[in-house]
Amino acid sequence: MMFARVLTPALCLSTLTGVFFSSGAIAASSLELGYDTPAFSDRTLQAGPVRVSVDYTPKSPGGGDGDNLFYEIYVNDRRVVSDGAEVWMWGEVNLRDLDADGVPEVVLNTYTGGAHCCNIHTIYSWRGNEILRTITYPLDGGGGHFEDLDGDGTQEFITFDNAFLYAFSSYAGSFPPLIILSFQEGQWVDVTRQYPERQRSHAWQAYVRIRDGDTYEVNGALAGYVAQKILLGEYRQGWELMQVHYDRADEWGLDIYDDGDVVGRYPDYPSALRAFLIQRGYLTADGRPNLQLDLRDRVVAETRSLPTSR
Repeated sequence: MMFARVLTPALCLSTLTGVFFSSGAIAASSLELGYDTPAFSDRTLQAGPVRVSVDYTPKSPGGGDGDNLFYEIYVNDRRVVSDGAEVWMWGEVNLRDLDADGVPEVVLNTYTGGAHCCNIHTIYSWRGNEILRTITYPLDGGGGHFEDLDGDGTQEFITFDNAFLYAFSSYAGSFPPLIILSFQEGQWVDVTRQYPERQRSHAWQAYVRIRDGDTYEVNGALAGYVAQKILLGEYRQGWELMQVHYDRADEWGLDIYDDGDVVGRYPDYPSALRAFLIQRGYLTADGRPNLQLDLRDRVVAETRSLPTSR
């Protein structure tokens, strides 16, 4: 549930913007943690009116679970957030202006451990009198990254639909479709379809793997390719290529599950893929491309308003 608390005037966005512009252009400020980073306390990052104080203790083998990265966020020298996170081997704290409004967001990227999984992104932003915290789901494959795709000063978040990993092949054989989000007024917006050339480049990489590779685990790449072609408005072309190249002997992904139990089996890969694309929303229930698909819920686990620290 969203809730808001009125902040003192010192924390209003208009005040933040005025102070920020008077201090000059934004200075990039980041802190990266590696597997060999020693413990430290009171490490400070700052950009404009936003300052972050960070304490860190590395995890030791068998050290157990629990937060080992602690941070306090200050705006105009008033503490507004005090929180912690668990970091295994790698993490990053950034001050980055994601939406080009002149006020930097605080972006944490924390690695939770595992062969491929997972990275969690936590973003703190300020809208009017609210402090907003957005947390992503644990994301595989590095989690994702920020990039200004069109040179307009805003930072898009580029990641993948993790549901395609292991769906029809191993992790290495999978080729999940792109998801591109934009941070606008404290909320994430799905802008994937606004970047067809980036999508087309990704689809081409999948196609090259399908064209040049052998049939081993080709079904994993085909699933992502078809989904990417749906987002490009080229579903028929993607489906026809899949029908030519899919491995008819591969049974990965054909089992039908209900509450963790196998209750049936699809007769072939195209049937299983069609059901999967319907389940994931790329196709409607009658098998048509879903033009209303919003991919935010594949990435964003929570956005909520926070009270300020005392």
